[in-house]
Amino acid sequence: MSDTRDQSIHIEPVSLDDSVKINEAITLLSEFSTEHAGPISWPAQASLPKLFRRHNAIIHLARLNGRTVGVSVCQLNLISFQGSEALNLHDLYVIPSARGQGVGRRLLKHLICEARALGCPRMTLEVSATNDAGRALYRSCGFQMPEDGNEETLFLANPLD
Repeated sequence: MSDTRDQSIHIEPVSLDDSVKINEAITLLSEFSTEHAGPISWPAQASLPKLFRRHNAIIHLARLNGRTVGVSVCQLNLISFQGSEALNLHDLYVIPSARGQGVGRRLLKHLICEARALGCPRMTLEVSATNDAGRALYRSCGFQMPEDGNEETLFLANPLD
């Protein structure tokens, strides 16, 4: 879907060496976290640049009319059965005032193109079962939900603290 509003949306890759843009990304990620579990603590924020490097994070900022309004964080994950990698979307966030303007869709479509360019046979992500807007966006961009006949995989966590 392309319309005139797409022209004012720009997706920008972030170099892991660009501390200004990394800090922009961290600020947006903290806003994202605040909507769900509270802000990211200062010590955790301080550790993120090092973790981004260690995991070769693929980060993008979304700008709407020159203003930073969104962020995505991805990484390549091993698909051992295929001898390849999948691009895993770990975070996708658009600030509330920019939602409904095509920013998330534009960012996601950019990531899908990047995954293809990297030779990934698939892209993965996790989404809350209660995130209706996110689920609708992902489905409209080709992601299959368990109710669509996709093999259901459970995401499990073991808090080690």
